[in-house]
Amino acid sequence: MLCHGGNSGDTTGAPPVDLHDNTAASVATVGAHRAHVQRTIHPAWDCTQCHAKPSSVTSAGHLYDAVNDTTAGVAEVGLGGGLSPAGSYDGNSTTCGNLYCHGSGLINGSAPAFTSSISTCNACHPDSTTPARWPSMSGAHDEHLQVGLACSSCHAAVVNSSNAIINPDLHVNGVKNAACTTCHATRGWTDGAAHPAGFAQASTHGPAFENATEDCRICHGAQLTGAGTASSCDGCHSGGTPSAWRTNCVFCHGGQSGDTTGRPPYDLDNATANSVKTVGAHVEHVNGTTHMTYDCNQCHFKPTTLLSAGHVLDSTAGVAEVLFSSSGALSPAGSYSSSTAICANLYCHGNGMAANRASSPAFTSTIASCNACHPDWTTSSRWPNMSGEHDRHIQIATCSECHANVIDVNNNISAPQLHVNGVRNNQFPSGMVYSGGRCNGTCHSQTHSPESW
Repeated sequence: MLCHGGNSGDTTGAPPVDLHDNTAASVATVGAHRAHVQRTIHPAWDCTQCHAKPSSVTSAGHLYDAVNDTTAGVAEVGLGGGLSPAGSYDGNSTTCGNLYCHGSGLINGSAPAFTSSISTCNACHPDSTTPARWPSMSGAHDEHLQVGLACSSCHAAVVNSSNAIINPDLHVNGVKNAACTTCHATRGWTDGAAHPAGFAQASTHGPAFENATEDCRICHGAQLTGAGTASSCDGCHSGGTPSAWRTNCVFCHGGQSGDTTGRPPYDLDNATANSVKTVGAHVEHVNGTTHMTYDCNQCHFKPTTLLSAGHVLDSTAGVAEVLFSSSGALSPAGSYSSSTAICANLYCHGNGMAANRASSPAFTSTIASCNACHPDWTTSSRWPNMSGEHDRHIQIATCSECHANVIDVNNNISAPQLHVNGVRNNQFPSGMVYSGGRCNGTCHSQTHSPESW
């Protein structure tokens, strides 16, 4: 500090002040000295990063050594012992070149002027908000940014979510400071073939992908067709059983006993018990034994491919949202509680009256009788709860007399496709006609001419 530096209590000897008492950063002998020795966005670098550091004023090559120092008043720049041993400096333009410390994170490329200021990350790194620049970044940066990860996702010890440096000692320090284990059990940065232990087994990497504990897109590309050193997932899966894995639901769930619908069992974790809500009554809903065969879109968004928006890699990975509002849904006003696995306000489990959908079945329960949904036709006290003129008719008639095309005389469903299908399906005894909500004809010696239902 006797000759240079010492400004504002500085003890490093870094200008300002220079040998001529200059303090302006626009002067090359002042420039960015202070920024280099202060611990603000990187470690406090010692003079040895850019200069031969003398131990005393008379050290060889320093001030009074005319033999070894023929450029009096000039501090030679030598980067050979620092972070950028291949770097260079042009004293005429005050520009550095081929630097690690101002490089892109991939190559030593940046050429900053010593009299300039570095104010943004983009001055050195490719812009993380500009997709066109991502491929120029090192390793698998491109793949990670494509799936929405931020710098802080992998470098949380260095930078926060606002891209502010929170630990200067870990930034531009010659070491890659990253935590891959946050998302991956074990993973190398450029090892396209490395996966967590046991990951080669479908029972491990299937559920991990579907539950987003491992997002395959990070390494295998946004469409899983390969990226960098990682191959396309199609390389292993296209020839498997079942084929067309991207569009065949059974590849990930369902498939038990020859099923081709994709409905559990199995669920994503290979569970088969009805008491598990991810299995529950899926089979009953699609097998068409007591009602029409329901498509998945009655209760869910139905994807066309694995990577359809809102499917596997949405914000609630591993959860199939229940949505009753799709086109053609029987219960557009219905609701579902994921905590209790109970549906409510349903036509399909209602009492047959559109204005009174009172049944609230648990998805893990079994519907064993007509009375689970309909008022009990054998219990007269419940008849007034039935729609229209059921109360009057059931006193002298059976269900099959008016619904002969749906149910037999023993109350067994004979035509499931006509039951709980959103339509009133009536078939009366000979001589009776039903149209427009009115009956015409004679039944049980009673004349209907016309009678409103």
